Formats: sequence, C-alpha cells, structure tokens
Amino acid sequence: MSRSSAVVVLAAALAAVTPWAARGSTVAQGPRSSVTVAHTWLIDGIGYPDGARPEGFAAVLSLTGPGGLPASRQPSGVPRAGYAVGEPLTVDAHATIPEEGCSVTSQRLTGVNGRRTSRPLPYRTAATASRAYRITTSVVCTTGKPELTVVRDADAATPEPGQTVTHTVFATNTGDGDFTAEHPAVFSDDLTGLPYAASYNGDATATSGEVSYGRPAVTWTGPLEAGASTTIQYTVTVSDGRAQNPWS
Repeated sequence: MSRSSAVVVLAAALAAVTPWAARGSTVAQGPRSSVTVAHTWLIDGIGYPDGARPEGFAAVLSLTGPGGLPASRQPSGVPRAGYAVGEPLTVDAHATIPEEGCSVTSQRLTGVNGRRTSRPLPYRTAATASRAYRITTSVVCTTGKPELTVVRDADAATPEPGQTVTHTVFATNTGDGDFTAEHPAVFSDDLTGLPYAASYNGDATATSGEVSYGRPAVTWTGPLEAGASTTIQYTVTVSDGRAQNPWS
C-alpha cells in the first residue's frame, strides 16, 4: 500500500470512531444539537428562578463540550449549540450560599425537556436531539424567629393625685432570630389601661429604636438582635386618687 493510500485509510478510521468534529474543524460530522441548562433555588420550601434568587445565593452551571471540550461555565437558560448526536455530555452545578444559617440539602437534575426527574450531579449522558435540563438546589436556612418579651415597672406602687409616676419598660428579643429594620419589633402601652386617671407628660425616651405617642398609646419600634434589649421610659401625672401599681 502506498503512503497516500495509508493516510486515506487512517483518516476514514478516525472518522468512524470520532462522531464529533475536533475544535476548530469545519467538516460536518452529522446531525447537531444544542443543550440548555437552567437553575432553580428551593429555599425553605419556596422556589426562586435563578434570576430572582435572594441576595447571597449564587449558582455556577457548567457543561462539557461540544467537540470534547472540558467543562466550562454556562449561563442559566442560554443554549449551547454544536453538539454531535452521541457526543458525551456532563451537566453540573456549584452553589454558593450565605456562610451563616443556611445549608444545601440537595442539588440534583430535576427536569429534562419539561419532564420531572431526579438524578444526582454531575449528570453524565450523551447528546441526542436538543435538550433542556433543569437543576434544582434545595437550601434550608436555620435562622430562627425573633420573639419580643416585655417587662414593665412603675416607680410608685400607690401614687397620689398630682404625683408624677415614671414607667419603665424593658423589651428583650428572647428569640433566636433578629428583628430588623425591614421587620422591626413593635409594642405599645395603652394609657387607657391604667387603673387611675392620668395624663401623659410627652417625655418618652428609648435607648434604641424610636418611641412615639399617639393618643392614647406610647409606641416603640426598632430593630433588635437576638438577645438584645432596649429600655423605654415615660412619665404620667396622676389626676385621680384611685391609686395602685398599674402593672401588678
């Protein structure tokens, strides 16, 4: 066999065992397909499309190929074209979550062309007709719930008419989550609940947050971390002799 004939035979053999073109090749190798991979977050049972994820959560999707290329990053929902039918394909994802309070409980392939499935990652398959894959990352966040505990005191057990009584309110977040600026703690003292007639002296203060008066109640609101406390004080002047500790 001549050298030129041997080269032709070798080229034909390579074409038979390699069903996709090498990188940069312009030679057609049969039917082509595209692959799309999308991502969904499932955080504490609530689903979020990848573009609507809460702050601090991120997912990097990856695909191998086409043409035997190694895994590389793939934007969610964007097709990657050029796969030969039968070409090996690996679908994978890597999740980044907030460092504190959250953990990944599951990350699986959950959909193929709109059909539900449940396969572990990385998912290895072969390219066929154009496919759309969906990956779901399930996360549980263990941040607890805040709880406001309020203790009230008055500096006079049996105030007399005309006497000024100082009321002190201690508010503590006894839960294991935080009250935040977006979701603050709130409580009110309704002065009509006093067991005697009295007038508010307009002098409420607080060591944190904001305190206000809207007749007939003194109201405090503000953020409060788990375990933190704030103290509110205000005074009233007794105008009736029926006197006893209003918080007894």
